[in-house]
Amino acid sequence: MSALVAAASAAVRTAVAEAVRRTEKFDIVTAPSPEAALKIAASRHFDLAVLEVKSGEWFKAASELSASFECGVIVVAKQLQDDLRAVFENRGVAVIERPISEKELTVAVRTVYAANVRIAGLRHANIDLSRRIEDMRLVGRAKLVLMETLGYTEAQAHRYIEKKAMDTRVSVRSVASDILRTYEN
Repeated sequence: MSALVAAASAAVRTAVAEAVRRTEKFDIVTAPSPEAALKIAASRHFDLAVLEVKSGEWFKAASELSASFECGVIVVAKQLQDDLRAVFENRGVAVIERPISEKELTVAVRTVYAANVRIAGLRHANIDLSRRIEDMRLVGRAKLVLMETLGYTEAQAHRYIEKKAMDTRVSVRSVASDILRTYEN
């Protein structure tokens, strides 16, 4: 996993990068400005971004990174107004007020890491479910084609597709695709 650490101060970048590195979960890239952080983030995927937010440009960079939901974001700020804190937290951004301890930062990094693992699992499950739904639609269309062109009942069309898949040792999806290619053209 990779992390982007962005702060105007080299000392803060180094301290945060070291704290993140000690979690042994992330390879780290640093950025000295919000523009550099966004440019780097546009060119590669990060699982975590830690930004020290001091000004409007830093807020904008943090907002852009958090809007994509592609990585976990931790914002470190001196003080945030409640409405701004709410905006970040509603996007799933962890907000830590300065001064922070290394322990506090480590807990936040590990929490974001754990959330990323869960999100990756959910994305995988979502992809799997989407694939299954697409398979069901494809089989449904193939059954309809068999019913319209060959006069099969729904049960006969379903049985034909399943038997053909078993006999030829291919997936039901593949059989349905072949039927659609054969009869829809």
